[in-house]
This record gives sequence, structure tokens and C-alpha cells, in this order.
Amino acid sequence: MRNERLREAIRASGLAITELGGAVGVNGKTAQRWVYEGRTPRRKTADRVSRRLGVPVDWLWPAITGPDTGPDNQPRDFVRLYAHRAEAPRQLWHELMRGAKSSIDILCVTGLFLVEDNPSVDDLLARKAEDGVPIRLAMAHPTSPALRRRATEQQLIGALAARARAAISYFEPLTAIPGAQLRTHNLTAYSSIFRFDDDLLLNHHLFGVQNFLCPLLHLRRETEGGLFDLVTDAFDRFWIAAMPADPE
Repeated sequence: MRNERLREAIRASGLAITELGGAVGVNGKTAQRWVYEGRTPRRKTADRVSRRLGVPVDWLWPAITGPDTGPDNQPRDFVRLYAHRAEAPRQLWHELMRGAKSSIDILCVTGLFLVEDNPSVDDLLARKAEDGVPIRLAMAHPTSPALRRRATEQQLIGALAARARAAISYFEPLTAIPGAQLRTHNLTAYSSIFRFDDDLLLNHHLFGVQNFLCPLLHLRRETEGGLFDLVTDAFDRFWIAAMPADPE
């Protein structure tokens, strides 16, 4: 039985099947067997394929088990899924942010809900930055085509740009503290990412659905090269593409 998921992931990467084999240390015929005969590679090889294609290993091979999956075949990095972001307790956000000691990374459209749910969030972030915790905030630029398109899809024309400007104005003073950075992006954010050390909240985005109604995934880093690392690597790529904050 063909592995259509693997085939599509290879196609999306721009590689030929045989090229993928060479990239992960096997011959081209072996890679072809994965696709056309549905064979499953060894775990370490599967992990290399996952990293090369940027796709979770358990999505490519759902039956695979190994060091980054638990006995129920769930990724070890998985903590909990909330059907809607609004279902996650406010205290969860506060405790994760308050407990961060090595990194706080936030990628979102505006992030104003953080302020609306906890008006003292700027003070908390300021204290963290003063304590030496690196903070990276990446938010949508108010005039970006991606934001305008998103506003149209969510029927928030005008309102979303205003919220983006308000968010930048609110969080920009943090950058006066060494180690706190704020950037804006013109890219499509497929998810919002909130990382606090080895805990991460991933808010999926759905077409025509406001973010507070979209699912929220809580991850905790338990394995190297697992789902947690996949998300943080995506954040790093986004961060490189973002630019210093400019609300205009």
C-alpha cells in the first residue's frame, strides 16, 4: 500500500524520492519502497526524514513507535488539547509566563488577549526581562497584506489592524529593557506560538474562525527532535523573516 502522506510531503519539499534517500543516508530504492510499498524505516531514519521534510514523524508513519512516543502512541511532548483557546484556564498562561527562566517566545497576530485576560502582563514581562529572561515577540504588521486578508476572512475589516497597532504600542516599551525584542511580520501565521521555557501553547488558525475559538495544544519538551522542537524551529524561521517593530 502506498504511503500517500510521505509522497505528498516529498513533493511539497521539492525533492525527488531518490534525492530524499540520499539526504537521509539511504539509497534511492529504499526510499522508493517507503513510498510505493508502504514500508516503515527504522526509527532513527524516520526521524531524519521527518526533520528533512519538516513534517511530524508520526504523521508520515502513524504506526511508528519509538523514543518520542508514549505507550498510547501519543507524542511524548503532548500534554493536552483544548478544543478552543478560550477553554484554557487563565491561570495556565500566567503560571507558564511567571515560571519562565530561560526563554519567552511569542508569535501571534496581535496578542491583545494576553492583556485583556491579564492587564498586568506587561509588568510581568518587564520583570522577566529585567531578571535576564530573553523575550522575543513577533506580531503582525498593521498594514501587511496578510493581515488585511485575514481580517477579510474573519469579517474584522479595520478592527484587526487597529488591534495590531494597539498591541505594538502596548508591548513596544518592553524593548527598552535589554534582552526584550519586538518584531513585526508580513507573513501568514498558520498558528500562534507561545513558548515559556520547555512548555509551549500552540493556537491553530482556522479559516473564517477567530483565534479564541480555534484549538489550543499544550506541548512540553520531552524528546529531542520531537513535536515541540518542530514548532520552535518554525518560530525561529519566522523570527528571522520578521523586522523591527514599526506600527506604521
